[in-house]
Amino acid sequence: MGEIRGIVPATLTPFDADGQVSPLLIKRLVRHLLAAGVHGLFVCGSSGEAMLMESSERQRVAEIFVEEVGGQVPVIVHVGTPGSDIAAQLGRHAQSIGA
Repeated sequence: MGEIRGIVPATLTPFDADGQVSPLLIKRLVRHLLAAGVHGLFVCGSSGEAMLMESSERQRVAEIFVEEVGGQVPVIVHVGTPGSDIAAQLGRHAQSIGA
């Protein structure tokens, strides 16, 4: 990956009325941000909800973002967590999906 430049917003993670991650809303958000001309996306960081999510949820969110972006712009996935083993797992996952 080259130098990160331009507008790279920290995204919120949309949830549905039942408190579940909403793939539909994530996809709508991605399309909106791409249409607005962003140069990348920062996923699961800076908005706080990732620290309250299970690792599997965070991985699923990253997968949906990366899939919907389809290589149009870089996707940076926040992998921070209090446990270094989980952070390493999240980092490996992010790399494996092309983030």
